[in-house]
Amino acid sequence: MFSSGKVFSRIVRNKAGFGLAVVIFAALIVEGISLLQYGRLRKLVMQAAERQSMVELWTKTEIINHTLESAEATIHDHLWDLSRNLPYPDSMFSAARRLVETNPDIVGGFITFIPGYYPGKGELFEPYARKSGGTVKVSQIASADHDYTANPDYLKVLAEDRGHWTDPYHYVDESEMDLTTYSCPLKDGSGRTVGVCGIDIDLSWLGDTLNVYHSLPSSFTIVLTREGKPFAGPSGSRVAGQVVRLLHDGATVPPQAGSARAGMIAFRDSLSGDKALLYYASRKDEPQWQVAQVIFEKELYGNIRKNRFIDFLLTLIALTALFLMIERFARNEKRLRDAYVDQARIGNELHIARRIQEEMLPKKFPPFPDRTDVDIFGSLKPAREVGGDIFDFFIRDGKLFFVVGDVSGKGIPAAIVMAMIHSMFSLASASEDDPVKIVKAVNAEGCRNNSAGMFVTCFIGVLNLSSGRLRYCNAGHDRPLLVGCAVEELPANANLPVGVLPDVQFEGQECRIAPGTTVFLYTDGLTEAKDTSRRMFGKDRVIGILGRFISDPAAAAADIVSAADREVETFISGTEQEDDLTMLAIRYNGNAAREWEESIVLRNDLGQVKELNGFVKSVTGRLGIGKDEAARIRLAVEEVVVNVIEYAYPEGHDGEVQVDARPDGRSLVFTVTDSGRPFDPTKVPAPDTGQPAELRTPGGLGIFIARELMDSIEYARRDGKNVLTLRKDLRNGARHGVQHRV
Repeated sequence: MFSSGKVFSRIVRNKAGFGLAVVIFAALIVEGISLLQYGRLRKLVMQAAERQSMVELWTKTEIINHTLESAEATIHDHLWDLSRNLPYPDSMFSAARRLVETNPDIVGGFITFIPGYYPGKGELFEPYARKSGGTVKVSQIASADHDYTANPDYLKVLAEDRGHWTDPYHYVDESEMDLTTYSCPLKDGSGRTVGVCGIDIDLSWLGDTLNVYHSLPSSFTIVLTREGKPFAGPSGSRVAGQVVRLLHDGATVPPQAGSARAGMIAFRDSLSGDKALLYYASRKDEPQWQVAQVIFEKELYGNIRKNRFIDFLLTLIALTALFLMIERFARNEKRLRDAYVDQARIGNELHIARRIQEEMLPKKFPPFPDRTDVDIFGSLKPAREVGGDIFDFFIRDGKLFFVVGDVSGKGIPAAIVMAMIHSMFSLASASEDDPVKIVKAVNAEGCRNNSAGMFVTCFIGVLNLSSGRLRYCNAGHDRPLLVGCAVEELPANANLPVGVLPDVQFEGQECRIAPGTTVFLYTDGLTEAKDTSRRMFGKDRVIGILGRFISDPAAAAADIVSAADREVETFISGTEQEDDLTMLAIRYNGNAAREWEESIVLRNDLGQVKELNGFVKSVTGRLGIGKDEAARIRLAVEEVVVNVIEYAYPEGHDGEVQVDARPDGRSLVFTVTDSGRPFDPTKVPAPDTGQPAELRTPGGLGIFIARELMDSIEYARRDGKNVLTLRKDLRNGARHGVQHRV
């Protein structure tokens, strides 16, 4: 009888038994890893579903908010019209009609007056307008049978002296509708409440709209009142009633006035037993309706369960193949052992080096999923285990910083230089916005202890995501291609590569990128890829590929890079990749809701004032600033610029004045920059306007006018230039509101 240790020793000594032991051990490890991955994937899917559900809930809540707030705005915009026409009772009919016609969501509008307000119209007077068959019908509906003074909502508005929403209710007339009503007090010119004005909103569309799309097909959304009465949702849902009970069984706290709530409840379908998740959110303001969404776990985790089964089968096949391979190669174990050990050591070192290099590069795409103004995708394929190409990007202060580079040489030496360049780019661009200064910092580091004489071609750019202004510096790299209405090279002067000379001067450039334009950057591993006949891929083929995406608003950055990657893979099929291949596509979408910037450069010639006024007029027009306010802004900017044109530069010397304009969300900011002699106009004392003109000290009137017309003026001397900043607050009536026709 053998002991267990002796049995194991005999199995190990037997080659086939050793292979079987290895396979069993590997199977246990793989299964353990699979279980850990499965648990992790379930957690990630759960987190993703929670984020997606909350996004959908808040989005659908915003749909409701928009409808209700739009209706409230409509009625409040008409209150002044009603108050103005109170002396004319018959005008109330046309006023009620305008309430209904102004907003497509409003199906009815009414104006009720306190009893006896219009003696000639009887004790009760209620003009009512409603949409019917594409027209608006207006009538007086107050009567003994319809005494609105007994309506609780009418009494509540008068008692609380504020607007009020009713809970949804079912209304049957010529057609059936689910309605909600908003009422608010109507006051006369002296502020006395003389009646109640209200509108009816049709909610029949709400259930279908909220359920038109879900990330999972079996999911559904319902809307409930604060008290838990459902009024919008999918028809025939057997789970809807259970959802209502869950939200109001004491496990959750009803929403309080002036606050919102959100959360999740896990439950089982009372009929099928399926596990499900209930996500809910409520409105903060009145009416405090609640929006709830249900997701079933079997659909949520269905794909990863299926994939786990497939992984198990593939693992089983792989382990079986592994056993057969071990059994076959075991006969040559002694001869191959030394070679295997050396190869494994080198391979492990290269693998670690490659993983370190990959950790330095962007891996997550899209990198900024919450942003719509820019879409980025990049790829790097090293020719060897490690490579010398680089690409990176990040966003800071509303600007996209990016770099693409190619280190001379290949392999580990090139990878080491690449790591150094990457680190220096990250360090320099963390606090510097000027690409020229970033390139200089990278070059200084690249030249230090560079006994091997390696150099790097690179392109560094800084893209202002609000204005589309692209500033860049090209250090001997291939010019990027712009894909917009056509495919064209970005004008980029070729400076010396990084690492050649320590004191070289680099030249920066800039241009404006139009929304919808893609900046395509690459290394020469793309254009110099060779097929079996040693023909190069070439720039013309690259331009041809990019030409397919001209004026395509749906083209993503990943589509462009993937198309180029497929084409070059097909082209070099059958040959070994000779050089690292890197591509980076940056699609600038722009966003009108973000900040933007416009600029104009003028000569020190008073004839340029006409150009200046046109520029300022364009800026104020873009912001919708009123005519009078726009004229005051133009006058202030003109006074400052004329002062610079006349006095900044010595007589007979040519000079320039740059004027930049941008909104910052609250103010309109003009920056006037010149390279003339230092002068701080804010220190000039204000002229004594009480004296006659002939007795005043000359000068100072222009800056005095600018101070009076703008909210603030600041001066700074930067990099040998005078910089004067003028700011006009847009919150004090400079911007037009929405104008409604009366």
